[in-house]
Amino acid sequence: MNALINIMALPAHWTADEPTQIASTLLDALLGTLRLSFVSMRLHDPEGGPPLEMVRVAESLQGTAGVQEITQAIDLSTGDTPPTSPSRTQIVLREVNLSIASAPLGLRGEIGTVAAGSVRSDFPTQTERLLLDVAANQATISLQQKRLLHENDRNARLLVDSIPGLVALLTADGEVEFVNRQVIEY
Repeated sequence: MNALINIMALPAHWTADEPTQIASTLLDALLGTLRLSFVSMRLHDPEGGPPLEMVRVAESLQGTAGVQEITQAIDLSTGDTPPTSPSRTQIVLREVNLSIASAPLGLRGEIGTVAAGSVRSDFPTQTERLLLDVAANQATISLQQKRLLHENDRNARLLVDSIPGLVALLTADGEVEFVNRQVIEY
């Protein structure tokens, strides 16, 4: 129950964080909470760029595999399409058998995926599966909020830049907070 409470409390730490900080905090929490061999997250770039991949490896697995090797092994076991529902598979990484559980970030994995691996053959237990799914859902909500805020900011900037006049936003102290393209060109 404490592990679930810890996972549910993570979004309170993500209020102003960037997606990389959200991923990093989540990976660290999952690695410790679930006593994993490794945990990884792949975040798709909403603008079509390369995905961001992050991996945390437990001390017991360090020196056995690197980030690329882990992500390639996961890709080979799951294929090119991201999981649209929780999945479980087995991989062998430098003669180490690992049980892998993954969960989509987003309804159809449009944001990315989180994958957790353990040397235990019974991984994930029902409780571990629940914690992984809750963590993925919490990350999805926070990452969607960040994307929506970024999109709203971009749309607001486009709107203000399309105004043919000079537009500036100042703080109460008189410091420039925002200017449109026309002010910059002027």
